[in-house]
Amino acid sequence: VQKVLSTAIEEAVKEFMNATEIIVDLDDKTACVTFRVPKDMEILEALTFDRNVEYHDPLGVVFDMASFPPKLVNRIRYFFQILLMEMKHNEDYKFWQNQSHQIIQGVVLGHYHDYVEVELTKNLVGIMPKSQWVPGETANYYPGKVLYFYIVKVQRSPLQIYLSRSSISLPALLLKSLVPWNTFECKKRYIGQKSCILTDSPLEKHLAEKRDDASRELNGEILEIRNFAPAS
Repeated sequence: VQKVLSTAIEEAVKEFMNATEIIVDLDDKTACVTFRVPKDMEILEALTFDRNVEYHDPLGVVFDMASFPPKLVNRIRYFFQILLMEMKHNEDYKFWQNQSHQIIQGVVLGHYHDYVEVELTKNLVGIMPKSQWVPGETANYYPGKVLYFYIVKVQRSPLQIYLSRSSISLPALLLKSLVPWNTFECKKRYIGQKSCILTDSPLEKHLAEKRDDASRELNGEILEIRNFAPAS
């Protein structure tokens, strides 16, 4: 926040005083503004700050922030709010960018002709285009329904999360979330019908139970699981 405030003061002072070089000291509550004579400040005005100043000299003037006029203070507040929003946007984008190609649980908000709106964490709404729907399960896309989605991509500006239920990666990632200590790879998916998955997990009762849980999440899609071929 200190850095954001310092930048806000710099931007507001640049605009207000038509200056290009500013050093802000929040501890001393001062702003040192460098003017170019006579480009940024007329020589007669510059002489009031330094009687030895000459044409084309840089002139550094230190201003006490307590002396800033109300108009300048309002501009500082404006820039501070804008920069805070930009910082939050960048943090949100970085967070969601790290979630790309993973799965996330969301709540369906609305089902429209060509997209589904989904409420995600951090009060963000994701979009699942019609091309990412699973035809046999569209009746499940009703408001309030909780489902898992694959994060296809994250758009920066405006921040938008694109989701999928038909991705080939979804079945394997669902199993991975249930059996995190093993590897799963979906080799082929007949969307809404059957997925062929390879794993290094023993094909035992515990895995069969987790397979059934994942299958229910996929509206009954059959998950055929086999072990990876042994290395030759």
